[in-house]
Amino acid sequence: MAVEEKNQKELENLRRRVKLYLTSNKMAQNTLAEKLDINKSALSTTLSGSYAGKIEDVIKKITTFLDKEEQKLTNNIKKIEYIDTSISTKIEIAIREAEQDEKIAVILGPTGIGKSFFLKHFCNEIDASVIYIEADETYTIKSLLNEIKTVLKIDEKIKTTSALMKSITEKLKTTKRTIVIDEAERLSIKILSVLRKLHDKAGVAIIFCGLPVLFTDIISQYQQTEPFHSRIYKTDLGKLTKEDTTIFVKEVLPKIENDLIDFIHQISKQVTVYIVNILLQIQREMNKRETQTVTKEIIIKATENLVIL
Repeated sequence: MAVEEKNQKELENLRRRVKLYLTSNKMAQNTLAEKLDINKSALSTTLSGSYAGKIEDVIKKITTFLDKEEQKLTNNIKKIEYIDTSISTKIEIAIREAEQDEKIAVILGPTGIGKSFFLKHFCNEIDASVIYIEADETYTIKSLLNEIKTVLKIDEKIKTTSALMKSITEKLKTTKRTIVIDEAERLSIKILSVLRKLHDKAGVAIIFCGLPVLFTDIISQYQQTEPFHSRIYKTDLGKLTKEDTTIFVKEVLPKIENDLIDFIHQISKQVTVYIVNILLQIQREMNKRETQTVTKEIIIKATENLVIL
């Protein structure tokens, strides 16, 4: 009998899952019917809700098959939690040198290289005394200072920006806590100027981390930033090394051949986020094929739907 109205939602969800499975596997619906060991018209009419037989049995068969296929994709998928790389080493050295000399440091690197990931790890796991601020375009001078005030646990109610600046300065003089500003290219020139003054008055290290072009544009386009520019240490992170890529790949695929690591290093463009995504897709493709051996063909297949700019 035709599907009842109350089961329409369940059927719509089944159609969505079947469509996703067929698309991701580049499979025809007739081929799926063969895998399910049912007549192709039975599959078609079930999905349309017009199957004349016991539709619940066919739906259960399709659902059970899809559940097993989806489980294959998630079995033994290893996600990378944290790995030390040349990028993380450069960032930590830049922070420590700025702290030692009580300087402003600028850390520049391309999108996806792992700047934010390591900075958060550093501030949460290595040195919790560091004040981590993730900047955005909506920040005003007062909103940024209020965020720093909150982290410093300054409880007094302060109305004016100048009083807020004074209170934060006095607190930083005694605590000597380093301030790390992530996504720093999003800050306005006025905010950069205020942070420079905070550095000068409190004598603490301030680290700005951001994109090379955007941040360089900010500090080079305006004459009023010259005093700011003269006080900074600059670190260019570059991209991942071959050794970095090897560490990432071996963490997930310990038995992979070295020539395939070279291939992944090449197609990932030495960018952390691309390598992580490539490794996830390789594992999913291996699960689909029920194999433990990585091949170049598997890597190519796994990455064909990834956008790598």
